[in-house]
Amino acid sequence: GVRNELAKVEGPRKRIADWAIGAVRSYHRSDMAGEASPASQVAYQVARRLVTDGIKARIGFDATRIALSGAAAISAEVLDFLAGIDLVVREVYGQSEDTGPTTINTEGSTRFGTVGKPWPGTKVTIGDDGEVLVEGRHVFAGYLGDEAATAATLADGRLHTGDVGRFDEDGFLVLTGRKKEIIVTSGGKNIAPKPLESMLKGEEGIAEAMVVGEARDYLTALVVLDEGIGAGEGKELVAAAVARVNRRLARVEHIRRFEILPGALSIEAGELTPTLKVKRGVVEAHYADLIAGMYPTAT
Repeated sequence: GVRNELAKVEGPRKRIADWAIGAVRSYHRSDMAGEASPASQVAYQVARRLVTDGIKARIGFDATRIALSGAAAISAEVLDFLAGIDLVVREVYGQSEDTGPTTINTEGSTRFGTVGKPWPGTKVTIGDDGEVLVEGRHVFAGYLGDEAATAATLADGRLHTGDVGRFDEDGFLVLTGRKKEIIVTSGGKNIAPKPLESMLKGEEGIAEAMVVGEARDYLTALVVLDEGIGAGEGKELVAAAVARVNRRLARVEHIRRFEILPGALSIEAGELTPTLKVKRGVVEAHYADLIAGMYPTAT
């Protein structure tokens, strides 16, 4: 990928590339905070011409004007890397039940690691249990022929999204997972696995990760390596990645052990949905022995 190609650059070209990517990233960070200075704008334009315009052209994004992403979260680290090559990807959140966008990051109002602020005409609140609730004229009237599902989804006149989240201090919505995916440890701690998995997948060499820990004493992870990485190299790589991720987490969220899966998860094996979301129950069943091995004292 882009990172691997950049890693091959040496000498003066590497110094120029590192400066340019840093200047572009710094400009976008300050621009998103409304603090871009004239000097940073000049550096940005020079860096584009020297380096990042060429990178974007090589990967087919030279004509991109707006880049939006939905369906699955992108880690803040990946978004920050893309910003360094002048690809500002803005995350948007929504569902069919409220006819499109619920929240969105827009030009002049973007924060990486969030899905933006509520779309005009949309009221978004957080329930006592952390669930994201939506109100507005665009919320659907119900599921055809399924009154029970409609009543559950539209309880109290609000759309119960099934997603868990919070607002940051500036009103940007941060999604932390699905209600049904929340891990409750044996100690009664509620942990959203998605942010941890996104952090792991943001590390070099890790293609997929699934955190395990329901009713267990600690968290573990099943990991799929990027193509071409051998098992021996992969074990050291993942161990280092887990250590880095753990340093950014609360102690209760630490991943204590991991296992590397023998191959990629697949739709054909029933491990992924058609939209490539991991089916946790299926994966846990397929690799029950590996998981059990990470909890040797479990009874």
